[in-house]
Amino acid sequence: MKVLLIILILGVSLPSFSQDKGDLSWSIAVSRNTFAMEEFNTLLADTSTFFPNRLGEQAITQGYCFRFGTSYQVSKYIDFGLYGSYQFGASSGTRQGFTIDPFILDTLFYQLESTLRTEAIGVGATTAFHFHALPKWKLPLLFDVNLSLGLGFSNAKESVYNVSNNSVSRSLYHNSRDAQSTIGINLGYPIFHKSHEVHIGLSAGYQYFRTQALKSGGSTAINGIQGKTVHLDFSGLFIGIYCKLIR
Repeated sequence: MKVLLIILILGVSLPSFSQDKGDLSWSIAVSRNTFAMEEFNTLLADTSTFFPNRLGEQAITQGYCFRFGTSYQVSKYIDFGLYGSYQFGASSGTRQGFTIDPFILDTLFYQLESTLRTEAIGVGATTAFHFHALPKWKLPLLFDVNLSLGLGFSNAKESVYNVSNNSVSRSLYHNSRDAQSTIGINLGYPIFHKSHEVHIGLSAGYQYFRTQALKSGGSTAINGIQGKTVHLDFSGLFIGIYCKLIR
């Protein structure tokens, strides 16, 4: 009952936060993403076909995404804009052991530390529908539905650090350009309202982003179980926080 009373009070006292035609806005968002990397993780576990020097990296199932955007309000209910994003997933492993030095005929201890990373940079167009601008919207919250479509530039790479001799080796296993899209919602609240508005809140949704076949050396397709091609797949759910400045 107390929660309901607070909501009613806020609904009466809340200043108008509807965006107007011609407004410009800038936004930043950080989210935790799930990835559908089953094909890649199966390949990662099969050391006989790929990653022969694998150091026990765990499966990549999730990661982070950082997103930036700017938009123009074409009406009270909708805006259009551009976005840029960076997302990644990572896994690490360690191997320790002894090797024989053929020159001094002695055993030497070694330790290798590896980091396997899948990442993508995205650019594209976005639009948002502002449901809180509808006349029948009574809650003291902002509610947007966002759609975006763009290009993602992805890669998978591994670096191995040899602790014993302080050397690093790096390998790039994949590099491609593919379509990506998202659908999501923003649920927020205005925390400042004068000549500018600042909105802060939660964001959640789904991303579709499946790459072309994984290739070695940029040309030769890598085959997984039963000879099937392997893809990176950043598709999955996401949830995070966002901040939006409106002028």
